Amino acid sequence: MYNHDSHYDELFWDRVDEYAAPGEGWVHTRTRKTEFDVVAGMHVEALLNDKALSLPFAPAASAFYAGNTLSKDVHQNDTLAIYKYVGVVSSLNYSRDQLVAACRAAYRRASAEGYTAMKAKHAARWSDIWDMADITIEGDDEAQQAIRFNIFQLNQTFTGEDARLNIGPKGFTGEKYGGSTYWDTEAYCLPFYMGTKPHTVARQLLMYRYNQLPRAIENAAKLGFGQGAALYPMVTMNGEECHNEWEITFEEIHRNGAIAYAIYHYLRYTGDTAYLLPCGMEVLIGIARFWAQRVNWSEDKKQWVMLGVTGPNEYENNVNNNWYTNYIARWCMEYCASQLIRLHTAQPEAFEALRERTHLLFETETADWKAKATGMYLGQIPGSQVFLQQDVFLDNE
Repeated sequence: MYNHDSHYDELFWDRVDEYAAPGEGWVHTRTRKTEFDVVAGMHVEALLNDKALSLPFAPAASAFYAGNTLSKDVHQNDTLAIYKYVGVVSSLNYSRDQLVAACRAAYRRASAEGYTAMKAKHAARWSDIWDMADITIEGDDEAQQAIRFNIFQLNQTFTGEDARLNIGPKGFTGEKYGGSTYWDTEAYCLPFYMGTKPHTVARQLLMYRYNQLPRAIENAAKLGFGQGAALYPMVTMNGEECHNEWEITFEEIHRNGAIAYAIYHYLRYTGDTAYLLPCGMEVLIGIARFWAQRVNWSEDKKQWVMLGVTGPNEYENNVNNNWYTNYIARWCMEYCASQLIRLHTAQPEAFEALRERTHLLFETETADWKAKATGMYLGQIPGSQVFLQQDVFLDNE
């Protein structure tokens, strides 16, 4: 598979192996950089008038390819049916030396179950999804089709069964973003899953970020931040920053706020306060520490400012005091401090364990966050209620 959109016909995959035998075959490939191994295999069978054909298949294999050819004369009113049962397995779930055997077992299970039974299970599963998630729009067929297409894509892309996985923008059908994880998950997708699925599905998305917290701390450390400050990546597969444009990688930092707000939104919607300790609170602490170190004091304004950022609209790079970014930073520090103060009283033993794990200086850090939140500069036209998108916005045409 080539990427024709954004990586100049670069291959996504390296070839490992391929194999074909009569009635079956597989292709073994490995993704570049991340080195995930994937084996996709098939079992093929043919029926003439509902009876299995005993004619031999002619197998063939070449680079990135495995196939079978069957030649058969059919007559008027004959029905020739060809079934191809596919198994796909990856090194996320199996060791490399087990992949081929696991793939063969998968497509043989499918073949034993049969197409009719598999289709019935598939239809029943989708019926359950639509019963919960469908949105009906009357009088506008295009809007109806569009919303159902999006519902379908989100359900196809993420089921909530595995916290190691996330939602790639454009799903499986668009190559533009390569299946990476963006802040779109927390900002835009999480509410959909909370409204249409058991809360455990949204929780898995939050666990994904918790599991990658060490990498977020590494990302921040590479930029000179310390004491457990965390900067979540704009684009990632494994927790490290994978974006290739500096003004987005280093400056479009509001993504940190989206993850903190998703935790708040999830707790408010589900009441699942158990997520806070130990998981959510550690994420919030890392994010609050980042914002506290990212701002600096302006002697001119007598307030805390944030210089050199790219706002969420991505129109203006390297600007000072983007209103959205400053506001979400202020909110994050206030929210983290308030949750720590509440937990300190409500769950003292769990709080003490959290304090030790994160090396939290409770009184000092919460006081610092609250002071910086209170003193955060938010641009505004004097004498009005008009907020400024960034410092020199009014100098634009």
